[in-house]
Amino acid sequence: MYQDERAENKKQENQEESSPEPLTDDASLPPPLTIIDVYVMAHSVEEVQAVESTLDGEAADPPQASGPAAFMPEPSGSRRRHLTHRHPLLVLCLLCLLAGGFAGIGYGLFPLLTPATATITLVPAVKTVTATTILAVTPNPQDNNPNELHGRLLPSLSLTETGTVATTGTGRQEATRATGLITFYNALPVTQTIPAGELLTGADGAQVVTDQTAILPPAQLPTDGVATVSAHTLATGAASDIPARDIDAPCCRAYVLATNLTPFTGGQDTKVFPMVTQGDLDNETAQLRTSLSQSATAALTAQLRPGEALVQPVSCAWAVRSDHQPGDEAVELTVTLTESCQGEAYQQSELAQRVSQALTSAAQRQLGRGYRLTGAMQTTILHLQLKNGISTLVIQGVGAWEYQITQARCRALAARIAGKSRQQALLTLTQAQGIEAASIALPGNGTSSLPADPARIAFIVVNGTA
Repeated sequence: MYQDERAENKKQENQEESSPEPLTDDASLPPPLTIIDVYVMAHSVEEVQAVESTLDGEAADPPQASGPAAFMPEPSGSRRRHLTHRHPLLVLCLLCLLAGGFAGIGYGLFPLLTPATATITLVPAVKTVTATTILAVTPNPQDNNPNELHGRLLPSLSLTETGTVATTGTGRQEATRATGLITFYNALPVTQTIPAGELLTGADGAQVVTDQTAILPPAQLPTDGVATVSAHTLATGAASDIPARDIDAPCCRAYVLATNLTPFTGGQDTKVFPMVTQGDLDNETAQLRTSLSQSATAALTAQLRPGEALVQPVSCAWAVRSDHQPGDEAVELTVTLTESCQGEAYQQSELAQRVSQALTSAAQRQLGRGYRLTGAMQTTILHLQLKNGISTLVIQGVGAWEYQITQARCRALAARIAGKSRQQALLTLTQAQGIEAASIALPGNGTSSLPADPARIAFIVVNGTA
């Protein structure tokens, strides 16, 4: 019975193939579709049965009927085998192939029901937008004021820290001459003058040169005329110091006596010594400042309430004291730093909203429509000014805006490039708004032009979203 039915079906198929299909030029007809039907049956492996084809051209057994017919006795000569593990594998492969045509990791894929003969990959343009806004942080902001931000002052604090560091400088003091005073006595009743630069020699051979001109008044017997001027030794070093009255003898003019009533002092040898440098003071101050800033920030952060953030940088005043100054002879330098800070808190959600509004407005002005923020925006406080208990913040927002290539956009592009050569199509795509780069994949049969039917052009959009 089954053989007669198969023969009749074969005869009908031959008749349908021999009769030609009517030709039509109606462009309104839809393009041919390729449809794959996949059936998933909820039966156990033992209950599902499959029909296997034969290798010698025999017709395969008909499928098992469902419903009441399933309980009819099997025809003689039919072969039925239980499907083992191959049937689930086949279904799984078909599902994977079907899913693979409609999804991609990191890609936006716009499938077409018509089999595509050209695939175009588009990379949307991504533009960086920067916006700067000024916000006043105040305890009582006005409603809906985009230039004000709700905040509050935190209790001020003062911290002090001391550090000691070894000096790194090296000082050098050249040898110096001894200095002192020379007193001249005039025994004549007339004025006498001793010019500066007069050379005098002491009892031990030390030589002294006067620095000033000495004008000796006339003597009024029995009192001599007296004049005292400064002088220095010719020799340098500690040995140039001479005792009192080392010079005590007549000199220069008749009836004139020169003497040093007090010792000459200040003579020093060449000296090399450790010295404080400006770098020593600056480096130690910087280290103390870093340490205190971290401590102050931690102390102020501990005072925040849920949803608040600390205005950064914190407004602080500094006072520095040190036991030595740059250039001083010293082995160690001790620096004491005092920091007084006034912290302020603001609402994080309000700040993000204000910056987002400013950034969105800037993007609309600069880029126009069709772009959307991709990823998170970056917010930086560029400047902080605290005056009369109100902080004024200059805030910069930075974000990446990506052009959105929609399915409608792809259909419009397909209509523009249909039938064009690869080079012409690439030029059209790269010059289109919002497209950074494009590539075209054509069949491997030597075709160099895109199909004339836009429905046979598929698009893959590579964007920042998965």
